[in-house]
Amino acid sequence: MINFHALNTIHLNSGQKIAIKYFSMAIVIFVVQIIFGILAGTQFNNPEFLYQIIDFNVNRMIHINAMIIWLLYGFII
Repeated sequence: MINFHALNTIHLNSGQKIAIKYFSMAIVIFVVQIIFGILAGTQFNNPEFLYQIIDFNVNRMIHINAMIIWLLYGFII
């Protein structure tokens, strides 16, 4: 587990503080993309997997949209 309290933000300038927030959000979006990609792959091979909870088309849409948001988010900085 990452210990965010060990990161001493007192000695960072404002650009570095923004970069920490940016990279943290980029990691979260990337993890969401990976999770939904694994779920989409599992549902593609086994269509009955989680069908009552989330449909394959919705799962694929979230996976692709998370990838697009992640790529566009990279152009912010």
